[in-house]
Amino acid sequence: MALVNITDKERKVLTNIYYWLENYIDYFSRFESVEPDEETDAQMFSKMLPTLKGLLNKKGEKQKTKVVYKEKEYKDFNDILALIDSNSNLRGYIDTKVRFARESIRPLYKYLVCDVGLHDVCCWVTNDIGKAMEFAAAKAKEVNDAYYVCAILKDCNDTYKAYIEGVWDADGYNECEDIYYDGTHQKKMREYLHFDYIAQRFGYDNIKAIE
Repeated sequence: MALVNITDKERKVLTNIYYWLENYIDYFSRFESVEPDEETDAQMFSKMLPTLKGLLNKKGEKQKTKVVYKEKEYKDFNDILALIDSNSNLRGYIDTKVRFARESIRPLYKYLVCDVGLHDVCCWVTNDIGKAMEFAAAKAKEVNDAYYVCAILKDCNDTYKAYIEGVWDADGYNECEDIYYDGTHQKKMREYLHFDYIAQRFGYDNIKAIE
């Protein structure tokens, strides 16, 4: 069996990753998969954790011949990222954590106006539902296209999503027929997309405040 040499710095990085995964699994183990018979990320990582722990605790066999090993120097974060990128499952986990962190940032505005196909050059935000309605109505008539009026709300996962209240087109306004329940009352709104996804689709410089 080949001997795997792990430097002190690599062991420290992998140990930090181990505790990170352990905390992630502990927190998200209470959630169930939305797809039947499909594992959650927490369940998947929980099966991998013992292998990683075994690697960290493994003591290499004594070499018959002396090995001269030069410890890798970690000069910047790119070196650490290269180590992480070598594990696709870990890379996916980190990407998921980054996306969740972005989606959990509270937007500065309560309402969003965007075209139905997200093909416009920008989207618009405001804290005034009346201004949002007036702006969407004017845009729909101006370019003969349909525009959503959305409320930006925190969902059950503590991330922020756009919920469609209605749509303006050249013929007028159509209220959403779906029912949204926020824990205290019901309202006619349809769950749409994460605000961060919409912001990235248009680009943060192309999110305009409605005057």
